[in-house]
Amino acid sequence: MAVTLPAVQYARESARRTECKNHLKQMILACHEHQESHGSLGMPGNAFEPWVVTILPYLEQQKPVLINGQITGGPEKIGLYRCPSDPYSQGSTLDFTGQSYYASDGHGLSKRDGVYRNNMGGSVQPRDITDGLSNTAAISERRSPLDSRFVGTDFASPVWFHRIVRKTSTFIADYDQFADECEQNSVPPLVTQLIEVSFNHIQTPNRNSCRNGDTSDPRSSEYAVITASSLHPGGVNLAMADGSVRFVSDSIDRKVWRAIGTRNGNETVGEF
Repeated sequence: MAVTLPAVQYARESARRTECKNHLKQMILACHEHQESHGSLGMPGNAFEPWVVTILPYLEQQKPVLINGQITGGPEKIGLYRCPSDPYSQGSTLDFTGQSYYASDGHGLSKRDGVYRNNMGGSVQPRDITDGLSNTAAISERRSPLDSRFVGTDFASPVWFHRIVRKTSTFIADYDQFADECEQNSVPPLVTQLIEVSFNHIQTPNRNSCRNGDTSDPRSSEYAVITASSLHPGGVNLAMADGSVRFVSDSIDRKVWRAIGTRNGNETVGEF
């Protein structure tokens, strides 16, 4: 048993990681099919239709419709939006607290230099990705955020690990110093958490997410770090803008991780 059980667990996790990789593959290909039909990857969507709803027809799913301000029809959950390794993900199509996959916002809301949205908050087109589609991150895993209204506010509980957005004590302009402070000295929020509908590349995978400074500082959310994360040992699955999907190690060089986060940064991307 001591020999067999770990081998079985490893095989099961390997299968879940492969399934998760396939989910990302289908999602990024759906984004490209949307681009061929409508001229954009389908992101970021709008208040009534997030991008994960926009691409549903290209995943052979019915798309909900808006009637008199109410969303009707279409699936509320699909297995494709749920990582099989995350027991708290529901595969929700309408609630960003219930899914496993998020688009890359580059260096965050203050920059808007990723694939999720352009610097005007609108859709990014392939021609805008001047760094090259194969060098630009598009969609990654993120442990499904939990809605504190339903599970309480005991943010010290292990269930919140790498799911909540913590905070640093003061605003730190330098990204490296902020990332280090977030990982080493940040604290959980008091009663609620920031729900962000994307992820960014300020911090490397499977590390803390943080507001930058106290919430009373107007820059706190604009310069937040929202980190890619998963329950797969050692890293995250990442879909690139060219449609390829790869497993990225937690130990990826921070400069390389940031370089692949931008669509037009002209950085040198090393091996990863």
